[in-house]
Amino acid sequence: MKKLGFEILPGRGKGSHTVWAKAVVCKDGESHTLKIVMPAYKRELHPDTLAVICARTGLTPQKLKLAAKGKYTREQYERDLLEIPQIDLLSPAQRTAYLKRH
Repeated sequence: MKKLGFEILPGRGKGSHTVWAKAVVCKDGESHTLKIVMPAYKRELHPDTLAVICARTGLTPQKLKLAAKGKYTREQYERDLLEIPQIDLLSPAQRTAYLKRH
């Protein structure tokens, strides 16, 4: 995640999990902060965990693996984010609040 510009939020997360965040601009032009919770202790992610991380970041599992190998860059990721509407990157609770505001 660090290779894509995410940073660990200090003091966040419980036990063996960390919270990562990244400020982004999406297709609709609004600034948004992506936050994801990741297990800090595993090299391989459970498929369900991987699916949630991909949904919240707009990445495919393939792009996430390429990023880990340094073959998908932060700049490519940020360009790709410009094609994704903000609502597609929100958690269900955030999506409900977003729809109430708009």
